Amino acid sequence: MPRTIAGHGNLARTAAAMMPENHRALLGGQFYRLLLHKSLIGLPLWCRAGLAASSLGPELVRAYAGTAAECLREAPKEPLIDRIKLSFHCPFSLIGLLQSRLPEWGVEADTPEFDALGAQFVLTLPAEWQEDITQRITDLTNGQAQIRLVEEN
Repeated sequence: MPRTIAGHGNLARTAAAMMPENHRALLGGQFYRLLLHKSLIGLPLWCRAGLAASSLGPELVRAYAGTAAECLREAPKEPLIDRIKLSFHCPFSLIGLLQSRLPEWGVEADTPEFDALGAQFVLTLPAEWQEDITQRITDLTNGQAQIRLVEEN
């Protein structure tokens, strides 16, 4: 029975089943480390460049390239979501209400920085929600919040 890597289910079983037994000791460690760290982006490049330059032969290159392709096909897919950060100041009288609404809205908030008049909030949210969340904050604060987009370097 092929070895499995805990927590990677089908991905690890596929890799173990496709890896030739006599090559595991030579290059398997690097390959398994890529799987363990979910570094699937670098896997095809590693297979092509590292194995093509080795003296282990084209059949090993095909075996690892096939394993990499199968792993990529079976890997869980997650959509890439552009995220933005919004910053605004909230008066003391509305902080409790705002903090209770943020989880309902599905928005992540950094720890607010308090000053003499209230707190400065920084929210992280999907870019497509910017208009909706901006309107909700504006409505909640009766237009008191000056919301700005935080530019990240």
